[in-house]
Amino acid sequence: MPCAVPYPRFCRLCCGPEILEQNVDLIELKAYKDVDIDQDPLVFLSCGHFYTASSLDGIMGMSEHYEVESSTGRILGPKLTHRLLESGRPKGCPQCRAPLRDIDRYNRIIKQAFLDEATKKFATHASLKFSHLLEEVEVCEKDIERERSGFVSEWLQESVGTRSADEVKRSVEAYRGRGNRLLSKIKEFTKSVAKSEQPFGRVSEILASATARKASTPASPFQYSKSYIQTGFQSRGHVLALRLTWVLFWNFDTIYSNKRIDPRIKMILAQVVTNQIGGLLSRCEALARDCQKAKFLQQEVESRTYYALFSVLFLSNQEARGSPVEGSTEAKVREKALKELKDCDVICLRHSQILWSLREDIEKARRLVKGGTFYSCVTSEERRQVYQAMAAHFSGTGHWYYCENGHPFAVGECGMPMEESRCPQCEAPVGGLNHEFARGIRRADDMDVEFGGSLSLEADADWDSNGVHGAGTDVTDIAGCSMQQGIVVPPNQKGFHYSFTKLERGSVWCSYHPLIAVFA
Repeated sequence: MPCAVPYPRFCRLCCGPEILEQNVDLIELKAYKDVDIDQDPLVFLSCGHFYTASSLDGIMGMSEHYEVESSTGRILGPKLTHRLLESGRPKGCPQCRAPLRDIDRYNRIIKQAFLDEATKKFATHASLKFSHLLEEVEVCEKDIERERSGFVSEWLQESVGTRSADEVKRSVEAYRGRGNRLLSKIKEFTKSVAKSEQPFGRVSEILASATARKASTPASPFQYSKSYIQTGFQSRGHVLALRLTWVLFWNFDTIYSNKRIDPRIKMILAQVVTNQIGGLLSRCEALARDCQKAKFLQQEVESRTYYALFSVLFLSNQEARGSPVEGSTEAKVREKALKELKDCDVICLRHSQILWSLREDIEKARRLVKGGTFYSCVTSEERRQVYQAMAAHFSGTGHWYYCENGHPFAVGECGMPMEESRCPQCEAPVGGLNHEFARGIRRADDMDVEFGGSLSLEADADWDSNGVHGAGTDVTDIAGCSMQQGIVVPPNQKGFHYSFTKLERGSVWCSYHPLIAVFA
């Protein structure tokens, strides 16, 4: 009589001794013949290997992703995690490492790992684009005085003669062209790294749309941890836009405050500032609040500093247009600006190790608010190094971890902390003593997979579907990398010039859309 089991090869009555002797319980190290499959069912993998459900559940980390009843082991429901997963790539068969994508039991874990991988690539690409934009802004700052000198000499009242209004308009548009184009690029970048454009935001929209199409299915929005989308790139983009706008508008103020300039030029440029100054002040306040909530200390201080600077610009603009504000109103504006700078002082004093480079900018802004002369727009070398270090956060190597606020950092040498230090973003404790992590620390194995020595870090290397090509490297071999209190300080972004020619097709998201298609 033929065996009624779907797969007779694995039937205990029909199979050979080599099957019965296979170790299927990785917890108690029991063979197939000794396991009670009624108490602990078997899971048969497509690769031909099979294990108890409890063994595979442990390997896949089911208790980390689901609420489990302690007495029976029954799964109660998915668990909302407040951290990135332990591994950016899904675990596979314990024997041959074959993926478990066809096992419905682990479907959620597998897909979440794909989302982690997409998020890492998203962050890497965003970091590279931000670095390039930062360089463009710095070049613009260096060139602005030279360009202003040429423009002013062309439009001095004694030299313009009878030039028409159309010539004035075309000249102003041409002069503003470079700055406007760069601002558009920054705004496009900021939009591309918004929460809704990041992998988890995309999946949320996809599932919401699918649910809406099924009228019979009750709405159940996709839930995801906010830590997945606290990369900080959107805040950095907003601050960079404020930085460039300030440089451009203060330059306009210098031009239209020149009494020898053509009145038509003065009127056009003054009106440009007038139309936007109110919105800029509101944007600074809103951004400071958002950064405070997310604990992006540097961006919070920068936002408050730009609020003070734009407040002075508001007063100067009103005076240039012939309608200066009343004395009492001006006093209130300056008082509010000084309060913002005082708040910056408090934050910098509390977190002096990571915000020391901002103190000079705060002092210069304070002098301007008090009626002093503004400084050059060119960024100091110390400030530039800080920007470069921030841009390189997702391009370093070593063993990556997250502080309690979700900010990444790397531990050098053996990869386990021997000294306590502070997170470079928020000064939360990082590292640890005697290989024990500080409070709130969790290992970011997803970063290790993406940037560890087992993968490549090769100049001008192309990404493929699995990562980066090239030879592995040790953290101490990378140019520009340094060690501070046991914490690896990421090297200069220029040390890792990646080419995204295989992925990029005009937008950040296009690179990762195929990974998300599996969730539709």
